[in-house]
Amino acid sequence: MPLPETPFLSDLNASIEALYRLAPDHVPPSLMVCHCPVCMTPETKAEIVATTVRDLAPELIQEYSNSAHGDPDDPDDLNALLPRYLDLIAQDIEVDYNSVGAELGRFGAARGQLSGFPAPGMADELDRCARLLLLHFGALQAMDVDTVETPWMLLEVLVIGGWAPATLTGALDELFSLPGIGRPALVKFLVDLGGSLRDGVFVRWALMRYKAAVVPQLSAWIADLLSSEAVTDIRARVVIVDRGY
Repeated sequence: MPLPETPFLSDLNASIEALYRLAPDHVPPSLMVCHCPVCMTPETKAEIVATTVRDLAPELIQEYSNSAHGDPDDPDDLNALLPRYLDLIAQDIEVDYNSVGAELGRFGAARGQLSGFPAPGMADELDRCARLLLLHFGALQAMDVDTVETPWMLLEVLVIGGWAPATLTGALDELFSLPGIGRPALVKFLVDLGGSLRDGVFVRWALMRYKAAVVPQLSAWIADLLSSEAVTDIRARVVIVDRGY
């Protein structure tokens, strides 16, 4: 069932379309995957190679997530597939059999390491798409729409996927300042965040394993957020309501 529209959906869809245009429309025949008994059959690989990327079924994307390890020899493996991953995420469709926050981990590991990825012209559009994903799902949270993805979960997924933390936290700062949307989105974000911290320390397994180097930067942003006037005001109002009961 399609998600409700938000003020950001049209721009998000346009960004995803722009990424499709910048990327190859098929993965190369040399697509690098593992063919061990628990990974991918040659028949499944042939189906992925033969299918236009934008038409790849979620199940085939999940098969790729399960079966691809390490950097590929051809960067167009990743250039072709990343728009489809973001397209499915935007539709709140899981792209990995075991969604633990590392769904885009292979793309993140290749950023800055694999020559030719991202493809020319893609980097700025990838940043725009990430910003719009966070705004879109933040607006859905503010509308009390139940989604697999949330802004906090997307922050982790996108950081591990190779996006600069400042790009993502800047989008969240923008989200929380929006009239009518920001406050309820912030409340939902704080609830999500609370399950990811113990005594102020991250307990997110995927984040610590795949992007431990960015944890201090994220921790500093979260500390600033928790001490902000907006969060202080929310805490004060919660205390008043609790005393009323």
